[in-house]
Amino acid sequence: MTDRQTPPAAPRRGGPVIGVLSQRAGRGWLLAAIALAFCSYGGLIALPSLVGPHPSLLLALRPTPEVLVLVGHRVSPLMTFAIALPARLLVHIVYFHLGRFYGEPILLLLRPGRAGLRLLRHAWSKTILLASVLLYQTTPADVSLGILRTRLRIFLPVLILGTAASTAALIAAGRGLTDLAAPATHWVTRHGPAATVALAVLVAIQAPLIGRSWYRRSRSLAAPPSDT
Repeated sequence: MTDRQTPPAAPRRGGPVIGVLSQRAGRGWLLAAIALAFCSYGGLIALPSLVGPHPSLLLALRPTPEVLVLVGHRVSPLMTFAIALPARLLVHIVYFHLGRFYGEPILLLLRPGRAGLRLLRHAWSKTILLASVLLYQTTPADVSLGILRTRLRIFLPVLILGTAASTAALIAAGRGLTDLAAPATHWVTRHGPAATVALAVLVAIQAPLIGRSWYRRSRSLAAPPSDT
């Protein structure tokens, strides 16, 4: 008996990542992840224009913790919850299925990298990851649970409960920080054009850097494993 487990259907180490991502199975989930990334970046660029007159649309495009806090005082709590919860659930469900279909390469391209992969080798990893989803949701945890072939009927209730709790907490924080968030919202709205240009430049710089980093990681993963 050992405390290690091998994730089922995980691509072998050293396999070409780009080739794995080009396979037909799961392509819809990969396209969904790309679409969500475009929506998120679009929401970031349009934030100065939307945060004042259209906070609900901004929330739908980019349901991140900072946006929830920023618009918490501008949208009713029930409306905020009704928009943010499905949008946040969708992101995590998409990444969960990416893990199921594409396996280790997706996890290795994310921030934890090989450290996250080492965690999957332990028998208790699934329990720890489900607990983390209940407390604080992250896309690497979603991908890891997908790699471990966690059943959707187990993952989904935990995800819904954890995301609902964290969304409610962020909404409460946004309303509690109204005195701090309102001046920031007014400043961004007054300087809308300049802020939009600045954010567009930031995205234009950041996106290629992220793409370059992913490409370098994919090349290193595609290299044959060392014999030493």
